[in-house]
Amino acid sequence: MRRLITVMALAGAALAAPSTRADDRPFLRTATAVVEDDDERVFEFSATGLSHRHGDGLSLQGGYSFSPTLSVEAELGLSRERAEGSRGRETGIGVWQAWIDPAREGWGLAGKLGAEWDRNAAGEPRQRTLRGVVAASLPLSGKQVWLHGNAGIEQREGEGRAGIWSLALQGELDRRWALFGEIASSSRRDELVQAGVRHWLKRDKIALDLSVGRERIEQDRRGFVAAGLAFYDLDLHW
Repeated sequence: MRRLITVMALAGAALAAPSTRADDRPFLRTATAVVEDDDERVFEFSATGLSHRHGDGLSLQGGYSFSPTLSVEAELGLSRERAEGSRGRETGIGVWQAWIDPAREGWGLAGKLGAEWDRNAAGEPRQRTLRGVVAASLPLSGKQVWLHGNAGIEQREGEGRAGIWSLALQGELDRRWALFGEIASSSRRDELVQAGVRHWLKRDKIALDLSVGRERIEQDRRGFVAAGLAFYDLDLHW
């Protein structure tokens, strides 16, 4: 059972359910303060898979934007331990609010609050996590490059509070391709570093993300491979 809990922590911490919304992909832990003027009364969806030596994780996220500066999200995470075939499940909800629009002020500021619950293979509640972050975003080189930074607090049930932070960078190569990188850590010394590429299958609508990285959770260090597919500006009204 402890091995399953470790696998769930590894997959769940990397995918970081409520820390990022669908619009924050390709990042795994970093929220952004980017405001899209056409993100009003639209849905977004993303699916991100992660594979490492212990097992696999899958995160499914759906979000709804009430306005360009306010959105909510729900997430379902699934994990599988290869050696024993054990499985875990994680659910999360979050709300994102932008306070400063980069298009108007030259930099952006936003806040994100989220909660998640994970369960073991027997379906028993295991742990609740509350998380709040402040995100800042700065456009560089004529908005071809974005720098994002996060600072916040995470409280895990039974473990107390911890500070969390992250930095992420994304730069466009052309209209179809972009490179990105991310580094994240916490006062618990959980760490993640990743780098990858984003390919727009349909510009500003459908994106494919591929990345490799390393992370440390509970003294376990290992590499991982992540792949994601994100859909933006889905108008599902009828």
